[in-house]
Amino acid sequence: MPRPWLSLILFAPLAFSISCDTPTQVANPTNRLEAAVVRNDILHFDNVATNDCTGEQFDVVADFHFVTAVTSDGAGGFHYDSHTNTIDAKATSLLTGIQYVVPATTQKDFNGTVAGGTVITQEITFLMVSQGSAPNEVATILAHVTVNPDGTTTSSVDHFTIRCGP
Repeated sequence: MPRPWLSLILFAPLAFSISCDTPTQVANPTNRLEAAVVRNDILHFDNVATNDCTGEQFDVVADFHFVTAVTSDGAGGFHYDSHTNTIDAKATSLLTGIQYVVPATTQKDFNGTVAGGTVITQEITFLMVSQGSAPNEVATILAHVTVNPDGTTTSSVDHFTIRCGP
């Protein structure tokens, strides 16, 4: 079953921060810790999504608040941290008219070095809380990957759950 909201939650923070015209620098020739380049932005979302619990189509209207920081550690490493949350997000069933409150958060951390070692962790919590008798939906995602400089994956976790009910 297509999950357009899932793609948005997974990839929007990364795509949004990459598209920003913030100057970042991976290598730091002076080997000093550099202050983070910080972005604090809001992106409006108005689209149709599918509820995984009921199969219904919903009109979803939300503002996504992104806070993103990129920091050089002065030793050839860089750190990317992104937090996203919804602001006053609502969904309305196109079939029944039942309204939902849709709080969601995403935390993404990416640490890497010029030599190529990388650690990526992403945690997502997405809720659809019914304002009527329809079931709620709770989706959680945890993804983690560690890659050595030689390209060997030493750790990989991908855990996705959807729970429907009161």
